[in-house]
Amino acid sequence: MSDSTRLFTFAVIAGVACGGALVGTSIITRNGWAMLLPYIVLGLIFAIFLRNRRIETFSQRFFLPFAAYVLATLIIDGYILTIVNPQRIHRMSLWSVFGPLLAMLLIGAAGSLVVAAASRFPSAGNGQLRASARL
Repeated sequence: MSDSTRLFTFAVIAGVACGGALVGTSIITRNGWAMLLPYIVLGLIFAIFLRNRRIETFSQRFFLPFAAYVLATLIIDGYILTIVNPQRIHRMSLWSVFGPLLAMLLIGAAGSLVVAAASRFPSAGNGQLRASARL
């Protein structure tokens, strides 16, 4: 299995786990702010994981958490549409479907940008410059 396949598999597993945690959170509490906790944990896990893996390209550091975020969002949205509020399916319009998903994707993109920036590691040259600057 190639390294990129392993990374994508990790993103899928993390996204499914986050989606499951979102479903569990929605069952346990109706507090909307509690729904942010699984997303925050997902971001922290990816920041640590990507920093330890030393992923150099910004696009990979952005895409992996974003893919997990999108998958988790689709899982909770599917759960809400089919289990929590199935009557909503009959009253759906184009805006009622794509409006909330677009908002969630924009929030996910912002979160993924933060994770990608936070998981950047200093290159060896920068570390040597900083060490020599301290002398």
